[in-house]
Amino acid sequence: MLMCAQAIGAYAARAFVTAEKLKRTKVLIEKGLTFCEAAARIKVGKTALYDAIRLARNLLAC
Repeated sequence: MLMCAQAIGAYAARAFVTAEKLKRTKVLIEKGLTFCEAAARIKVGKTALYDAIRLARNLLAC
């Protein structure tokens, strides 16, 4: 994933959010947690999670 991030000019300076953590976040939000609560549950900051989601969307668009 880091190579893909580097390919689009991004650099992971924050806590690394894995694909598994992204899936878990989606489940938590579907259960009714807020975005910030879900980020706290998977032990990453909300900014790192927002960045990971944005990066994942950009990678899927390629």
